[in-house]
Amino acid sequence: MNIISKLSSALRASVRESGEVLVDKNEIRIFEQEILDAEKGIQLSKVHLSQVIAERYQLEREKSHVEKLTLTREKQAGEAMAKAEDSLAEEIAEDILQKQENILALSTSIASLIAREKKITANIQAAVMQTQKYRRELIMARAVSSAGKAATLAGGNAQGLNGTLADLKDSASRIKSRQTRFDDSLQAMQEIDSQMGEGSLDAKIKAAGVNDRKEKVRDLLLQLKAKSTPVV
Repeated sequence: MNIISKLSSALRASVRESGEVLVDKNEIRIFEQEILDAEKGIQLSKVHLSQVIAERYQLEREKSHVEKLTLTREKQAGEAMAKAEDSLAEEIAEDILQKQENILALSTSIASLIAREKKITANIQAAVMQTQKYRRELIMARAVSSAGKAATLAGGNAQGLNGTLADLKDSASRIKSRQTRFDDSLQAMQEIDSQMGEGSLDAKIKAAGVNDRKEKVRDLLLQLKAKSTPVV
């Protein structure tokens, strides 16, 4: 086993994992920076396109100038031939041929520039549309991220509120328990007072039925007396 190779692999893996974690944590910022880089590239492409168009304008002006000179030379060649200046007419014709070749070369260059312009323009338009799409996705990503953070905060607040309500419930239960114990203690004290006070003995006598017998006897005698007394 090659220890150095294993350690090197482990180190690269650690760096890669750390990089992935960093990317995950900053994915929206990275996405935005990539969009900014793309927009910067679009601006540079526009600058390049403007340079191509400027070159085409220059070639078109040069071609127009040569075409005007060619027309002038053609007129001059006709006049030379009319005056039987054949040698001069031939020289002028040679110049006309050179200018026509130059016009053809300029036309070829202009056509090449136009084709390049169209390609660059199409690429820029596609990049702009794609970048605009990514801009919208960035807005959505930010909104979703904000919503997630809000939900997390709301959940934390809800948990805090639930914790507070739980504390209130526990406190109320404790207070109610203490009140119940106080009421029980008060009732117990009343029972103790009733058993140990002045009325406790009468209650015991009445409960034992000590005086009931004598009262019943007196009631019976009164009834008998009432019956034995003659009616007048």
